Amino acid sequence: IMQVLTVILFCYLTLVLGLHWYISGHAPLVGTYSVMMIMAWLTTIAMTALRRSLPIIQPIGFILAGFTMLVASLSFADPRVENLAPVLNSPLLGVHVLSMMLSYTLFGLVALIGVMGLLQKNQDSRAMLRDVSLTILYPAVFILTIGTFIGAVWANISWGNYWSWDPKETWALITLLVYSAMLHS
Repeated sequence: IMQVLTVILFCYLTLVLGLHWYISGHAPLVGTYSVMMIMAWLTTIAMTALRRSLPIIQPIGFILAGFTMLVASLSFADPRVENLAPVLNSPLLGVHVLSMMLSYTLFGLVALIGVMGLLQKNQDSRAMLRDVSLTILYPAVFILTIGTFIGAVWANISWGNYWSWDPKETWALITLLVYSAMLHS
């Protein structure tokens, strides 16, 4: 039944994102609403791709998808379709946003697995959850590094400098450093 619910959720999110893309004329990669819906969509893909090798992903994925859709439905996340600013009309934007959202999706799964591990009393269950989170953490850090690099290249093309220490860039770097440190523990 979990797989059926995953397929239904995937179809719903694909329809919502597809309609948003069709109406706007560009990929829905800008704005809190669109980005959170993409993260929920990527979560359903991760749930499907990892369900056999990591069965714990399925229930945790539903929680993460639910959280991201909740954030998308909050009042500050405006679902209105608007034209793209010229600076955002770049193919690098799509690759950057998708790679960052994929890495954040994987980090969200790692975080929820970590919370689940804290609630476990059995050491064997904790060790298994630690191993699962490390299995997901390596590709997440790799994808985040690629997304940050592509974002810097896109920033140089769009604004003339690779790094300007704005909050998004700074927190992307902090995220990269914190999760990279976890790989070395």
